[in-house]
Amino acid sequence: MYEKLYRLCNQKGYFTCGSSEQYSKMFDMAEHGATAHDVALVIWICSNDKELETIENEVSEIYRERAANSLPSDVIE
Repeated sequence: MYEKLYRLCNQKGYFTCGSSEQYSKMFDMAEHGATAHDVALVIWICSNDKELETIENEVSEIYRERAANSLPSDVIE
């Protein structure tokens, strides 16, 4: 998940107003069970001129992909 969130922030210009420590904490949150909304909110707070709804949709997609990839193969079929 770290790589996908990093790529999202980098490509979209998110988290430009946050510190390195805050950035690290956001990744820790994501890896330790924070909701997509909570992670999106942190990204939004540390970004200028970005829409929370847009960020939340993008982060939610990352969470959905992660969930789909972690399902046993017999559940996916």
